[in-house]
Amino acid sequence: MTEKGKKCNIPKSGGKWSKVEEKIFFAGENEQTIDDKNRIILPAKYRRQLGKKMMLTKGLEKCLYIFPKNQWENFLENLINKYGEMLKDARLLRRYFAANSEILKIDSQNRILIPKKYKEFANIKKVIVIAGILNRVEVWAKDEWEKEMELSEKKAVSAAEALGKNDYTV
Repeated sequence: MTEKGKKCNIPKSGGKWSKVEEKIFFAGENEQTIDDKNRIILPAKYRRQLGKKMMLTKGLEKCLYIFPKNQWENFLENLINKYGEMLKDARLLRRYFAANSEILKIDSQNRILIPKKYKEFANIKKVIVIAGILNRVEVWAKDEWEKEMELSEKKAVSAAEALGKNDYTV
């Protein structure tokens, strides 16, 4: 019984618990530097959702994508399920992402190592931007990020209108 004689429904101990899958959502940006050993510190706001192991791949622009393991699997499955094996462009994209990926592990100081070939691909020198982009985190060289954001600001309205013509909801 609770206050004022109201009955309280508390489950009995020993009952089965079901695991509820947490929705992944990354947003915001963080500027920092990459150290001399090519390590970056993952911002606290992304760490829990990324987990101890995550997938790194080359992005479509000059950036890197970092996915939590389950989101990486979803990403590749969507490429397969949506486009199948018969389309050459679909096979090309799967090869691009899968062949250019590797598992990253976070160290005890919350850092990940960006391998040299990925650093070079993204034109990363010293200052980087780590941005949350819904189901993934992107790593950009600061100057590349600034160019991308300038372009995004110029094109956002026309892009929304173009997508709206194709019945996409924004």
